[in-house]
Amino acid sequence: MSNLNTPEDPRLTTPNPMDNGLYRTIPLACVILSFATVAMLWTELPDTIPLHFDVTGEPEAYASKWLLWILPLLNLGVFYLLAKAANPAWQKYSAPLVEVTEENAVRQQTITLQLLAQLRIIICLILAYLAYTSAQIGGGLGKGLSIPILLTLVSLMFSVVAIHAYRQIKAK
Repeated sequence: MSNLNTPEDPRLTTPNPMDNGLYRTIPLACVILSFATVAMLWTELPDTIPLHFDVTGEPEAYASKWLLWILPLLNLGVFYLLAKAANPAWQKYSAPLVEVTEENAVRQQTITLQLLAQLRIIICLILAYLAYTSAQIGGGLGKGLSIPILLTLVSLMFSVVAIHAYRQIKAK
């Protein structure tokens, strides 16, 4: 009889990379820096700041500066929710590209947890960059979003997903 989805499930003891090291420090630093950036520039921000940017990185829509707090709050939410998604009680992910068996369950679980940890870093970096840049532009200290930086981070996110999909298939 299989131990999968029982209290003896071997995936429950799989170490979570988000619990320590750079997988924890980098996203946490991004969250702190996004809050700190908005807080430090708050008094210099006009009541109306850029809210949306066109494809060249130039502002095209404006809103109240209070909306700037959405980015750090969203960053905190991503940090927290992806950490919760890796909670041992929830660590029974299915791998959509391969069938999870007792023989490959720990390998598949490890790959999935590494994917979540790396995505959390990239998403928190994107949100911290957006908070920083929006506050800089709103305070008159910047010109626009750097499209190359944003495209690099988004490309990195999709590359990480593709690499982990390949690793899951290979680790059948």
